[in-house]
Amino acid sequence: MMENEEKVFVVANIGLQDIRYNISTGTAKPKFCSFEYKGGASEVAEALGINTKEKFGARIIASHLLEKFKENEDIESKLKFPLLMSVIKNVVDKHKSIEKLILVVTDQENPSFCHTDTIHSGLLIKKVFQKKSKDSHIDVSKIKAIELLEVTHADPQRADLAYEFFKTELPKKVPPEKVTFIYPVISAGIPHLNNELHHVSLNLYPGKCQPKQVKQKQTDPILMCDGDESCEINDVDIEPFMRDMAIEVIKTHIKRCDYSGAIDVIERIERLPLSDFAKEILYYAEMCKNFNFDEANQALEKLDKLDRSKFKSDERKQLEVKVERWKNEIKEAGESSVKELLKHLLSVIKINAKNKWFYFFVVNMGSFYENVLRYITWKVTGIKSLEATNSQFFYPKGKKTRCDRSGFCKILNDHLSNPGNDADIQKYLNIYSKVDNFTPYYDKRNGLLHKIQGVSENTIEDLYKKDTKRKSGIEGCAGTKYGSFIESTVCALEELLKELLGKDYIYDFYDDLNEYVSKLLESRA
Repeated sequence: MMENEEKVFVVANIGLQDIRYNISTGTAKPKFCSFEYKGGASEVAEALGINTKEKFGARIIASHLLEKFKENEDIESKLKFPLLMSVIKNVVDKHKSIEKLILVVTDQENPSFCHTDTIHSGLLIKKVFQKKSKDSHIDVSKIKAIELLEVTHADPQRADLAYEFFKTELPKKVPPEKVTFIYPVISAGIPHLNNELHHVSLNLYPGKCQPKQVKQKQTDPILMCDGDESCEINDVDIEPFMRDMAIEVIKTHIKRCDYSGAIDVIERIERLPLSDFAKEILYYAEMCKNFNFDEANQALEKLDKLDRSKFKSDERKQLEVKVERWKNEIKEAGESSVKELLKHLLSVIKINAKNKWFYFFVVNMGSFYENVLRYITWKVTGIKSLEATNSQFFYPKGKKTRCDRSGFCKILNDHLSNPGNDADIQKYLNIYSKVDNFTPYYDKRNGLLHKIQGVSENTIEDLYKKDTKRKSGIEGCAGTKYGSFIESTVCALEELLKELLGKDYIYDFYDDLNEYVSKLLESRA
């Protein structure tokens, strides 16, 4: 392709620092302020006669300037665009012209955030560029076309929405087959929009994408100089960007409690922050989720031996508190506390249902059923030792290789026939009558789990409904009140455990761990 056939595109995410307005008057030294609050937005607003006692921001300031522009007031001489013009100069020097300049702007509906939107800033830049033949020493006529790309989704701070937006909308403005080079610009815009613009650009335009980063040289957010010499432009170091992408992928795995998937990403990416700590914590969580408490304990032992010199004193203390909780988790859920084990089981069952891990859903439903019976029998019989309860009722023939619910059911049915006057016993017997709704999960789980075609929500529901000994639907959560059959089952389990344990049924172990590891990775990003 000949040089004059090059099609070069620049995509700039417009932020609050991209437009500078000279608030000085007469012969006073120019004082260029941005639309950012710490960059002099209030001074700009006052200079334009905007009431600063009311909510104001870039949207209102730029809107006022647009009105002045439409009224043919000479405002161009009071405006500078140092960040954007630095990039334009750099690209024009290399390629002689720019096929299209795309200005990414925000236009939110939420009244709490829309005052900082850049939609009017983008329109102002476009109007000024189209009118002016020169800005400083850069010929803006070298830009053949200027278009706005409006981000209108609910929350531009959300990376997932930003990614989908650019993936869908950017190719419409910049068709990949027409691109020789594309320059996505990191400057003053919303960070998540910057990140996902680069993420999508690298994927859509491989070998054509030339990311640039623009920074102002001065530490003072208010520019006291004239022109674009206050900024520097650099090629973007892709490695930190790829690292940020990896952290977002890891966080997605963690949010789903897919800890093995998160560990796999960590092992594939070099130099992730605190990766050794994250790996051991995630391995611990995976082992807890699988009820392999011995392996979980070994992970904590390895965690204790890692060098913590990278942590600040308060962070080190926080980690110690977390590790202590995790050790207690193993002790309580892994030894004799059926109460803690039931809370742990319900949490894991909810994870299984959310991620459609139906095989493990059925396995853990069976365990939940067993341990509910164990807990109720323990409470009804008054036997203080849980081990004695196990040996007397749960393993009536002394066999420890397979659980047998018949011992539990026999003693509980005997109590049902003669409940007595003890209110607590009556309470647990009433709960026991509801537990029978979950018997199919226990009685038929082996047949279901060994099916060649695998386990799906439909096969689980069919298994339950074909059991003619009990009503269709989960008692208390029947029909579609709570959504799908699986959702109804989880809801019924939660209500059952709430009735069994009271307010103590609430369990935030995995949520707490997920949040901690995500922040641990972010803090060193």
